[in-house]
Amino acid sequence: MRDTGLSLTATQLDGQGHLVTVTGAVDIATAPQLAEYLVQFNDGPVAVDLSEVSFLDSSGMNALLAVHRHLERRDSHLTIRGATPIVLRVLEISGLDHLLDLEP
Repeated sequence: MRDTGLSLTATQLDGQGHLVTVTGAVDIATAPQLAEYLVQFNDGPVAVDLSEVSFLDSSGMNALLAVHRHLERRDSHLTIRGATPIVLRVLEISGLDHLLDLEP
C-alpha cells in the first residue's frame, strides 16, 4: 500500500519566485491540495521539486497543467525539478514533458 499523504513546503528564492517541495503521492485525493497551494504564489515563477513524489496520476498532471496555465496568464512560469523516473515517465507518456519546463 502506498502512502497517500502529501507534504508541501515553500521556500522563497532570493526574490526570484518560489521553490515548492512536494513529498508523497499526487493523485485524485491530493491533486486539488497541490493546485490550490501552488496558485497562491503570484509574485514570480514557481519551481516544483518532485524528487520526493512517489506517484503521479492524471489528476496530478491536470493540477500541474492548470497551475502552468495560471502562471502563464500572469506572465510567469512553472518549472518542474527533479522528477523521479516514474513521474518523468508519466510526464513523457502524456506529452507534458514538451509543454512544461523540466529540469533535472
